[in-house]
Amino acid sequence: MSDKLKFVDSTQQRSCWLLVPVYKRTGAFSRIPPTQLVDRSYSAYKGTDAALPESHQLRWWDSEEKMSKLQPQTFSLTDNRMLSFTSNAGVAEVYTMRKLIGAVLLIIIIGAGYYVYTHGWKKPESFRALFSSTGDPETARKVKTALGLSKRLAGFDIQVTASDGVVTLTGQVPSEDIKSLAGAIARDTPGVTDVKNEITVDPGAQPSSESVHVEDLEIRVAILEALAHSRELGGKNIDVKVENRTVTLSGTVETPTQRNGAEQIARAVDGVAGVVNNIVVTNPQAATEPPAASAPPPESTTDLAKRVQFELYQTEAFNTRTIQIKADGGTVTLSGSVRSRAEQLLAERVAQSVTGVKKVVNELKVSAVAARPGV
Repeated sequence: MSDKLKFVDSTQQRSCWLLVPVYKRTGAFSRIPPTQLVDRSYSAYKGTDAALPESHQLRWWDSEEKMSKLQPQTFSLTDNRMLSFTSNAGVAEVYTMRKLIGAVLLIIIIGAGYYVYTHGWKKPESFRALFSSTGDPETARKVKTALGLSKRLAGFDIQVTASDGVVTLTGQVPSEDIKSLAGAIARDTPGVTDVKNEITVDPGAQPSSESVHVEDLEIRVAILEALAHSRELGGKNIDVKVENRTVTLSGTVETPTQRNGAEQIARAVDGVAGVVNNIVVTNPQAATEPPAASAPPPESTTDLAKRVQFELYQTEAFNTRTIQIKADGGTVTLSGSVRSRAEQLLAERVAQSVTGVKKVVNELKVSAVAARPGV
């Protein structure tokens, strides 16, 4: 070998050359003590001409003073250039840290493998819900709408969530019957495959104030409409106020019969809890007839049935061609088919709200035939 390799080994000369191509071909370490560098350089170029061209040489140090400082150190090389000098102690710490990190990772991998081997691979429910469960807002909306059609449920805050056809109901209602009703309506809603009824029963549960206000308005409108259709009371000066389903009547009429008739009409409206009759009679000397005579004249069974059919049609929620209506002395019988349990309950409620209807016999059946167009 040439003197260039020999004085690298002696580390006592003022000038030395680092053979960079050796590292490119052999994949040598990025940080390596000088003695190892000499050994690798020598073995790689053994038997070859050591007079390397200038392009294969990189000056490392130029003076004995620098060499004396660098000899007990290591160096780092990248892209044929000297980048940094690091003490042996620092290098040892780096390698120790790398070994420690590797050991920790190895322990984690072994532990995870052992857990999977002994317990099997099973995604937690929360993880499964996060990545594999899909929300079903359309089904939830349909169920919420169906629940709102029930007068017994509309006032309570029932939350509805749906995922892949499975509906979950939560909230509070005052009785088991109302809870069961909510579950039945949700179960009969198109698109629902299963229902988890998690509604809790609290006898003290009350409808929301908004729903109570809406119900009061509905009751008031129903009473005013009934009074307007009465032959005796139509056009009379009667005012109706409703608060928490309690009706207060005021105004003036000519006879006690009319006063009693207005009260009976108000009591007959579905949802009324009580009536306070403050109507003033302008002709108190008029003969007082029995309460039964003060009621509006009975309608013919045909007229009552037609009125019920018209109210069902007005809701735009039914295929009225699949529903048959019969009336007999204030008792209305509904028969035929509807598309869901929600429609079955709504039809009964609509029929009951018609003035003159005293009782509703609901014989409607839930059938897919009612859902076919043109039937």
